[in-house]
Amino acid sequence: TSTPKVRPDVVAKVAYDTTVSNRALHFELAGLSRQFETSPAPGVHMTGQGVGGSFNTVAEVAKNLRFILTTFYSSGGGRYVLGLGPDLVMGPDGSISPVHAMSGIAGLEYKPTAASQIYAYYGADYFRRNYIEVGPGNYLGFGFPGSSTSANRQIQEPTFGYIRTFWKNPNYGALQLVTQYSWLTRAPWSVPVGTPPTAHAHVVFGSLRFTLP
Repeated sequence: TSTPKVRPDVVAKVAYDTTVSNRALHFELAGLSRQFETSPAPGVHMTGQGVGGSFNTVAEVAKNLRFILTTFYSSGGGRYVLGLGPDLVMGPDGSISPVHAMSGIAGLEYKPTAASQIYAYYGADYFRRNYIEVGPGNYLGFGFPGSSTSANRQIQEPTFGYIRTFWKNPNYGALQLVTQYSWLTRAPWSVPVGTPPTAHAHVVFGSLRFTLP
């Protein structure tokens, strides 16, 4: 009863690898199917269908330079965007209305030497508001006027980093230094009067990583 799902989610994916002008190319298509159900009263059942799709690619656009793209769009797939948005909202009668969510990441990875890599990505998420007015100034759903600041409208994050490989052996693994800087911004659908419409954060990561072969 805590998760209104009739069955496990179904995800199907096809992928293809080839070369174009001696450059590696990978792309894939994926589809998502979900089914929801609630029972607001004995013998009463409300159902809803969630669907989603994804296109992803990795392309070697030049020597040692790769372009990466991932996309996702869904109606009812908010939890697949790291759970940053809801899957659905329920009406007063228990009816189900999926929330539209979309996300994507685009980036570049460049290896100036065999032991170093520079990377840059940009990612964004968007969640469409979905609510009804059940009375004057009284709303039910997601993203309505006066809703919680945790009701995300959009999240954006550019990321830059550098990876240095100190030692690598195909039989024993690799020792790497990983550094990363990110600038994160989040905007909810509704914020209290007199408060900033968005929130920002600077994030710095550093790790010494041993990768198994």
